[in-house]
Amino acid sequence: ACEASLEPDGTARLSSFSLVNGSSRVSLTGGTRFDLTGTMGMNRDCPLSLEVLTFDVRLGDFSETLSGRVTLDGGLGGSMMYPAGALRLSASALDLGFQKLDAIMLTADARGGRIYFDPLTIVFAPCETARIEGWVSPTGAYRLSATADGISLSGNSYAGRAGMNGRLGIDLEGEGTFTNPAAKGTLTLFCG
Repeated sequence: ACEASLEPDGTARLSSFSLVNGSSRVSLTGGTRFDLTGTMGMNRDCPLSLEVLTFDVRLGDFSETLSGRVTLDGGLGGSMMYPAGALRLSASALDLGFQKLDAIMLTADARGGRIYFDPLTIVFAPCETARIEGWVSPTGAYRLSATADGISLSGNSYAGRAGMNGRLGIDLEGEGTFTNPAAKGTLTLFCG
C-alpha cells in the first residue's frame, strides 16, 4: 500500500509505503515532495523525511533464484542532495545466484551532503571478509577505501565457469566522481 497525493501546485507527496509478500514485511513512514511544476521534471533536491518502521525481507519471497534475509532500520531527513540521519543494514545467508555471501553489515551516517560508510562489511565465507570505508555523495563524488584478504574466487559462479581459482587480495583507495573515477592500490591474486 502506498499513500500519495498530487497537490494543486504540482507537488506530489509520498507519505507512507507498506509491503507484505510471503514472510517479508516493509513499512516506511515520512515523505518527500516532488516539485512537478513548470517543466514537469523532478526537483533534484526534494525535502526528505523517512523512517523505517519495519524492513525484514526474505529475498526468496521475490525471486525463486535468490535467498537470504535483509533487514534495515533507521531514518533520514534533510533533502535528497543533503540527507541527514543514519541507516543500519544487515543481510545474512545470501545467495544472489552468481555469488553466495555469509553476511553484509553496514552502518551509514548521512550528514553534510555525504553518506559515510562506517564500514560496509561483506563476509563471503568464514575468514573471507571485505571492508569498504569512506563516503559517497548524492552528487556522485566519493572517497572510499576497500580492503580484503584472500577472497576465494571459487565462490563466484562467473570465475568458477571461467576456470579461475585462488584467492583475491584487495587494497584500494580512491577519490573522484562516478563519472570520472580514480583509484590506486593493489589487487593480488594468490594462486593455489
